Amino acid sequence: MADESNEYISEHDIDGRIEQAQSYYDNRDPHKAFELFEILSDVPYAQYMLGDMCYTGIGTERDYIKAFDWIKKAACNGIVPAVYMLGLCYELGNGTEKNIDEARVYYKIAAEAGDDSAAKRLNRIMADNGELD
Repeated sequence: MADESNEYISEHDIDGRIEQAQSYYDNRDPHKAFELFEILSDVPYAQYMLGDMCYTGIGTERDYIKAFDWIKKAACNGIVPAVYMLGLCYELGNGTEKNIDEARVYYKIAAEAGDDSAAKRLNRIMADNGELD
């Protein structure tokens, strides 16, 4: 029983820390947010935010290679916006070699999970290749 209680407290604490980091991000202290997300880097949402922040250069220096690594971790952990961003990295060649086929795969997964931006980019790729009527 004690183990369950400790596990609950631990998960609750992580949720609180994620909320705190997100609050710093939302309230225009991205450097502090980045520091907190780094501490929580085993948490999939923190991985996504680290990737997004490295990709955009918010709270840290822009670094597409680090962004790609964080985004890929988050995508593998089921964070749908990260799946979309992984497709974007492959489409544009940011942090990895450009690969339209890989971009299509990730856009399709994200679109099927309800990401409208992924659906639009997938449709554009398909239209560019004459695959849409």
